[in-house]
Amino acid sequence: MKYIFGLGFLFLLPLLGKGQQLPESQQLAEKVLNTKNNSSYADDIKVLKAMEATWLQTADNRYFNYIKETVDKHLSASANYTQINSAGFARSVLMLYRVLEDDKYYNLLPEFDKKLKARYPLNVLKPGTDTNYEFAVLFNAEYAKLIHDSSRLSGIVSQLVAIEKQLQSTNSHLIFVQGQYAVALVDMLEILPDEHPARAKLAAALNRVITAVKPYQHGETGLWNSKLSKAKQGGKNFGPAASAMLVYAIAKGVRLGDIDNTNLSAANKAYNSLRKNYIDTGISDNYPMFICASAEIERATIAAVGKRHTVLLDSYFNSETIRDKSGITVPYHYQWNEMFNNGFSLLGSIFNTNGFKTKTLYTAPTHTTLKNADVYIIVDPDIPKENPTPNYITDADVTTISNWVKEGGVLAVFGNDKGNAEFQHLNKLMDTFGIQFMEGQWKKVEGV
Repeated sequence: MKYIFGLGFLFLLPLLGKGQQLPESQQLAEKVLNTKNNSSYADDIKVLKAMEATWLQTADNRYFNYIKETVDKHLSASANYTQINSAGFARSVLMLYRVLEDDKYYNLLPEFDKKLKARYPLNVLKPGTDTNYEFAVLFNAEYAKLIHDSSRLSGIVSQLVAIEKQLQSTNSHLIFVQGQYAVALVDMLEILPDEHPARAKLAAALNRVITAVKPYQHGETGLWNSKLSKAKQGGKNFGPAASAMLVYAIAKGVRLGDIDNTNLSAANKAYNSLRKNYIDTGISDNYPMFICASAEIERATIAAVGKRHTVLLDSYFNSETIRDKSGITVPYHYQWNEMFNNGFSLLGSIFNTNGFKTKTLYTAPTHTTLKNADVYIIVDPDIPKENPTPNYITDADVTTISNWVKEGGVLAVFGNDKGNAEFQHLNKLMDTFGIQFMEGQWKKVEGV
């Protein structure tokens, strides 16, 4: 029964800390919740990404509600939404649309995009030119994905690659610039799919940045001097914000598998010094980046649980589609990228936090397509009312999947209720494991 225990243990991981002291990232986030009524617009906007990171790590809706309440508060207070030209604010509006699918957020995005394009032209957008730089890159990329603008996404990638050469040619010595660039790179790597042709270039650029700054790390504290040129002269004018950025970029790069985990010791050393000398000083301009860095240090530490393992989500037996806001037909219902109420983005985040790669299979399972997967999830196979041409599970599929399980694969099957799920063919698969889904209904919620 190894294959059953393995998946069950994974879902217990987020619960193991219940009753124990909260991880540091959550302790920091709790301080934000406790001071939200006394915060300014600037403080609110800076902390939004940090609270999102904590929400994704915990699935605790209090952190999500903080983001929503903060955004709604400032939207209500503004007579002209377009005057709110913070890239960090704009990407939180985008995130709220993806979760809630509320048109009031979606309808703001084109105007925010127009405003931010004017403020941050792609061809001159460079780290160090604005404290919102990494947020501008992130909003630009996430909005491009939302509207299926692949050429725009490629343009952002090309600009990020070109920036590295510019930083080298100008011999940029400000650690804040290097930190912003590293954050932009690692966040873009999380957005790009593994198969994107330019992904390797960005990963290589991130590795070069980290390799370049590591020799300037202060030996005693592990922090970075505000100016790299002063670091080897024994200067101690440390840059806590930039150091937190580099901690975040290194830890996240390790978790994503784009940076070798031998670099994690440098991030841990810097983070421990930040904790000792800066983090306990309360809410400050650097506080949001401290939360993000803390969350990534924690995630990188526990990522060894699933390192080098892959979770494969079926999108063949469940192959519903929908036309999205851009008029493009896309896979729909129980997809990793869906942040709305089915919870699959949070499920994926749990896997990612524990080091697993999450991928999707859009074709029938075969020995070849399953051989590199450690977990295979089938959820809610289609019926004709959901998909006019459903891909039913065949006898050949049953043989392929059951053989894969016998070889050590972990199969997870999620069924729906009668009238909303297919049972006849699914139960052929379940029968090989001595399981049957019953078609009876109990305590049905009407209208759902």
